[in-house]
Amino acid sequence: MSNYQSPANEFQSPQVAFKFSINGKDNEMPSGLDHQLAAVPRAGGAALETPVIVFGQRYVDATPVPANTYLAPNTAVKIRLDMRLVLAAFKKQGYYTTFKGEKLYQQDFKHVFVAGGTAPLSLGFRQPGEQARA
Repeated sequence: MSNYQSPANEFQSPQVAFKFSINGKDNEMPSGLDHQLAAVPRAGGAALETPVIVFGQRYVDATPVPANTYLAPNTAVKIRLDMRLVLAAFKKQGYYTTFKGEKLYQQDFKHVFVAGGTAPLSLGFRQPGEQARA
């Protein structure tokens, strides 16, 4: 057992890049087009919460990040997602077509994940045939 805390964690950028993932695959937007959240304290101590983000439509938080501001440990964030376009495609045609042109059939839809580059998020998308990770 150790109580070691990495000093690198003290200087994490509050700019959090993330994307949504259906069934653990990289299928929301092309590589490099990630959602961007400025995870800095809000005026009046408001809880950190994204607006409703539509699956497949990039969100970039315009909140300014003051110099020498870092991601606070255990920052809680509520991420809000709108899947209505995907669900409507399932209802209308039985499948949703991803940005890659791949068809995701309604019966194959299992989970939506949030993937990102800031711990505890990971951009480790699964490969074809690999089981999804929680």
